[in-house]
Amino acid sequence: MSQPSILLSLDGSIYSRYAANLCWHIANATGAMVTAQHVIDDSSTHEFIVHEPAGFISQAQYFAAYELVRKEQHELANKLKHAYVTEATKHGIKTDFVIDHGDPALAISERALCHDLVVIGHRPYKSKDGNTHRRQFGRMSVAEALAHECPTPLLIVQDDAPLMPEMTILLSLEHLNERYIDNCLELAKMLGQKPTVLCLSSGGHEEPPAHLVRDLREANPHIKDTPIEVISLADVSTVNGELIPGHCALRADASTMSSTLPVMPTRQVGHSRVTILDGSPSLFVRYLALSSILLLPEEHLTNPDTAKAAQEKDMQRT
Repeated sequence: MSQPSILLSLDGSIYSRYAANLCWHIANATGAMVTAQHVIDDSSTHEFIVHEPAGFISQAQYFAAYELVRKEQHELANKLKHAYVTEATKHGIKTDFVIDHGDPALAISERALCHDLVVIGHRPYKSKDGNTHRRQFGRMSVAEALAHECPTPLLIVQDDAPLMPEMTILLSLEHLNERYIDNCLELAKMLGQKPTVLCLSSGGHEEPPAHLVRDLREANPHIKDTPIEVISLADVSTVNGELIPGHCALRADASTMSSTLPVMPTRQVGHSRVTILDGSPSLFVRYLALSSILLLPEEHLTNPDTAKAAQEKDMQRT
């Protein structure tokens, strides 16, 4: 297997630093090459400053302000690059740093095609003291947008935490995908994590959980020795007595998953991307209360061997 590669999305925030710390843990554990990326959002700056018709002041003054802001953005980007490379080198990380321009989510998604994993920091909707930091109807964060756009596994980091020793693979019994399970097992192997499977059921199955587990193991021999648990969605729909919207049902108390990295599958339905709960990935991320979570597009294939096996399996089915 070739050397893994990680794309680390960076800005100057503390949450970006949390993401870098976890990314470095992964790189040290896997020998991965890290590409740090900072995106200068030129379009938003242009929309904010530049106005077409001249009013009380001339259009030239708006353009002058725009150029001044762009210059400051470049200077900040270079300072970020210097600070990051200096710190990463101290940690023995194989890394480079790129500065891109444009819409951050699209620029990150484009580079993500050449990497095995994308890591990004995200400011939680609520702080540890319960205060709300983001307006409910405000603009999407970059991580929230990437939940829709990113074509590769997306690791979202909200707190300073080490690489978890375990991985919890979330499944829906109403929508099973063998490729997704295999991809998760490949990632767990790469990250040195012990995998477990957590099956979410809407309660519409007449079979007892033990029979569902048996059927699942028979359908996918790769998880024959993997611990499997079946729970009802009703058991994870509340947190400390607070009702959580359906698309955010897996938002859990951090203490319940302190040693595991949960993996949430997403899939394309028409022009939209949904989670296994049929809700919006961006809203799921917005209200996320875990320190970190991995969103994995079901279409993604982790390595050439997996891709070849999947193609052969598809040919056999047809």
